[in-house]
Amino acid sequence: MKVKLFESFTKSLDRMPAKKILKTIEIEGQMLKDDLLRQRVEEQDLVTISNFCEFVKAASIGETISPVELPPNYRMDCRKIILRLIESGELPRTAEEQFNITFQVRLSKDCQ
Repeated sequence: MKVKLFESFTKSLDRMPAKKILKTIEIEGQMLKDDLLRQRVEEQDLVTISNFCEFVKAASIGETISPVELPPNYRMDCRKIILRLIESGELPRTAEEQFNITFQVRLSKDCQ
């Protein structure tokens, strides 16, 4: 069974010390952006990881990014990483609220 890129990405972040996550995300984000620009890969996980990396980078310097979609099945893993970074002091406490705004769940008209 093929392991999805996103799952591999989040598992690697889970295994490393929180102090190393920001630098890893910065490097990974640049590599993914380059892959997307050069059309080396077209997998949806790349877009998701890239959006998450951009969010973390922005949150670390007190900035925001425009809201983007995050597949619901990835939200919990991303939230867990964000909370870990907040608890370790790598991200400000406001990052949790930013996360909720940036990756808000879009309800269908049937659910409203």
